[in-house]
Amino acid sequence: MNKEFYISLITRKLSKELDASQLKDLSSWLNTSKDNSALMDDFKSVWNLSGQYKQGMSVNTDAAFQNFTRTYDIPKAEPSVLEALAKKKLSFSIKLPILILFVISLITLIYFSGIFASQRITNDNMHVMTMQLDEFSSLTLAPESGYMLGASSMLSDNQKQDYEKLFTILEDKKHENLINSSSQLYSPVASLFEPAEKNYIIEDFSGQGFFELKSINESQAFLGLSDNVSVGTRNAAFNLQNYTDENIVTIDVQKGFLVLYDGQNNAYIIKAGERAVFNKNNKTLSQADKPKLNPYKWHKGILVFDNTTLEDVFKNIERFYGVDVELTDNSSMENINFTATLSMSNNLNDCLDLLHESIEMTIRRKGLRKIEVSDIKSN
Repeated sequence: MNKEFYISLITRKLSKELDASQLKDLSSWLNTSKDNSALMDDFKSVWNLSGQYKQGMSVNTDAAFQNFTRTYDIPKAEPSVLEALAKKKLSFSIKLPILILFVISLITLIYFSGIFASQRITNDNMHVMTMQLDEFSSLTLAPESGYMLGASSMLSDNQKQDYEKLFTILEDKKHENLINSSSQLYSPVASLFEPAEKNYIIEDFSGQGFFELKSINESQAFLGLSDNVSVGTRNAAFNLQNYTDENIVTIDVQKGFLVLYDGQNNAYIIKAGERAVFNKNNKTLSQADKPKLNPYKWHKGILVFDNTTLEDVFKNIERFYGVDVELTDNSSMENINFTATLSMSNNLNDCLDLLHESIEMTIRRKGLRKIEVSDIKSN
C-alpha cells in the first residue's frame, strides 16, 4: 500500500478512529523503518501544537496575495494595468482561481482543525475491542485508549543475566507480604535489570486495557507506559488504567503476578487479587481498596456498578461512551451511590434512563457529546 494510505491511518489513529485491524496494520508499517516512525513523530508534533492553537485568526489578504505571486512567479503587469488593479483590486478572471485555492485551503484547515480539536469518538453504544498481540497474548481496549506495537526484541545476554538474578529474588519474594501495613506502600526490590524500549510488546499505552499476557520465552512480556515505567509478567491477566489526564496508574491483577519497573532500578511485585496505584509524580506504589466498579467484566462488554459513587459512575460513562458529563449547578454528589449492570446491548440513552430512574436528577443531552446534569437529589 502507498504512503498516502498510511498517512491517512496516522491521522485516524491520532483522532482515535482506527479499528483493530487498521491499528495493527499501521503499527506493523511503523515498525518496518525508522523513516516511518519519524513520520509518525512529525504528525504527533503537529497534533500537539494544534491542541495549543488559539481559535480565530485574521488574514492579511494583500500580503497573502503578494506571497502567492512571489512563490509562483506570476509576471508583473504593465504600469497601466497596475493602476487599474489599484482601483479595481483584481479582475474577476484573476480573482477566481485564487479564490478557489483559498476556499480549498480554508476547508482543509477547518477539517484538520476539527480532527485535532476532537480527539474522541462518541459512542452511543458501549464499545470495546479485543485483539491478539501474538499467539499467546491478547489485549482488550476501552474507548479513549491507544498504544503502539513494540519491537518485542529478545533480551541481550547482559540483560538476561540481570533478569535471571532479579527473577530468582522475585520468585522468593512473591510469597512474602511486601506492603507496609501503616503506609500501604509496596516495598521495592532493588534491581540492576530494567527492560529496554525495544523489549516492549506494547509501548506508549494510555487509557484502559485488559491484558492477558504470556511470555513465549524465558523472560517476561513487557508493556511500556511512559517515563521508562513498564510492567512485565510471564503469565498474568490484569486490568490497567493509565489515563493522560490523571497522575496515577491503576493496576488490578486478576491472576498470576505482575512486576512494575519504575525506571529507577526498582521492581515491585503485584499479586493476584491486589489493586495497586502507581503515582507518576513521586514514583511510589501503594495498595488501594478494591473498587466498587468491577475492573474485569467491562472487557466482556459488561459494566457492573456495585454501590459505586455517582462521581465514579459519571467518569465511567464518559470513558466508555465517549461523552462529557457536566454538572451545571451546585448539586452535591456526596454519599450518592449507584448499583446496576449494563451490557453492550444497553446504549447511552438506556444507561441515562436507568440512572435517572434510580437517582432523582435532571439529565439533558446537548448534541452528541455533551450531557448536562442538575438538581441531583440524595437517595
